[in-house]
Amino acid sequence: MDVIKVIHEQDRVVIHLFGRLDTAASMEAEKKMSEIAEVGNLPVVMDCRELQYISSSGLRLFLMMLKKGKANKQKFSVSNVSPTIKEIFKITGFLNILNIE
Repeated sequence: MDVIKVIHEQDRVVIHLFGRLDTAASMEAEKKMSEIAEVGNLPVVMDCRELQYISSSGLRLFLMMLKKGKANKQKFSVSNVSPTIKEIFKITGFLNILNIE
């Protein structure tokens, strides 16, 4: 099962994350996500509704998208974060740098 599904909407790109974003899944997801950052200036939203677990490799993907978004002047946000994932973001300091809707 894919850990990532990308939907190109008219006014934004939505990245849906599923299951466990561990080291192996992060490597697969990184390939798809690096292409997304090249979509111009459309806002990018990472939907974490179905994300159950995130490792340090997964966190690195969020950081990568944040940096590429700033470089391309794209709005980058994270939505539908579960309490478990939100706690991981808090512990790692990501809660302070991510725009969480």
